[in-house]
Amino acid sequence: MNLKQAAKLNSFNAIVAVLNSFISVWTANTVVSAAIANLTAYLNTLLLADSVRLVGTQGATNNKNLARSAMITFAISHAAAGKAYATANNLPLLKQICSVNKSTFTHTKEADLQALCTNIYNAILPYIASMTSYGATTTSAATFNTSINNYHGLLGTPQAQRSATVSASLTIEQQLTNIKTLLTNTIDPLMIQYSSNVNFIQQYNAAKKITTVGKHHAVIVSGIVSDIHNNPLLKAKVRIVEIKSRRKTTKANGKYRFTRLHINTTYTIEVIASGYVTQTFVVNENAAKTVTHNFVMVAGSGATPTGTTTGGTSTPS
Repeated sequence: MNLKQAAKLNSFNAIVAVLNSFISVWTANTVVSAAIANLTAYLNTLLLADSVRLVGTQGATNNKNLARSAMITFAISHAAAGKAYATANNLPLLKQICSVNKSTFTHTKEADLQALCTNIYNAILPYIASMTSYGATTTSAATFNTSINNYHGLLGTPQAQRSATVSASLTIEQQLTNIKTLLTNTIDPLMIQYSSNVNFIQQYNAAKKITTVGKHHAVIVSGIVSDIHNNPLLKAKVRIVEIKSRRKTTKANGKYRFTRLHINTTYTIEVIASGYVTQTFVVNENAAKTVTHNFVMVAGSGATPTGTTTGGTSTPS
């Protein structure tokens, strides 16, 4: 629900609250009672649709992201073992297939990711019994294969969830229209008969004018990308892994900022800078917060450092 829709809902809820507080004034009027019952029904349908929209793709996407992360982790470790084994035993084709790194997986489209991992699995399988000293075993390979199957089983699920979210959004807009029409054409005219009850009518009219609401997307993440000498990094790529469209490129001050993020949702902030080790930072807040996390980039290659919100500074927004 966007801010404009939320403002309307805020007003409609206020109207219902006023009507309920003066129920003794209108409850004996069957026409008014029926109209207000319709208003309540529209609101309940709207709130149900909004709960569906809020869940949206989060559950399915989070599950798929976990499966994706596990599959990539196994793929990287087995590719490294395969490359080392191929180098030692002069196996150029195996070496070529296993010559991948984390960025290979990061930049591989979802539709091709499973195939990439399957190719690595199939390439090392004939040699797996001899690869224990290189960091891969028949047991780890079996787990790698399971992770590929798990990921495959989740492909397509988010699209179905997105369809449900779109449908819920359309329902929200329709119910807002229904409520507005009901108020304008039916309930507002019916309220005129109670004009002698000044307190009731004043509160009713005041409720209709409420337009301000808080932020619907309550989490903000921001910070600075710098090197170990505290020099801000220019042109570092900062993105939210789970949302392809959410990405930034730092300017001379090294700052980045992501707004309008949901609560109770996992977001992985990734920073890539030429010549530096890629870093990630995981955010999952259960309340409205401004989360500050500064990335201190380390030059060279190696394992990717990771962080969570416990490593940053979170303040209520």
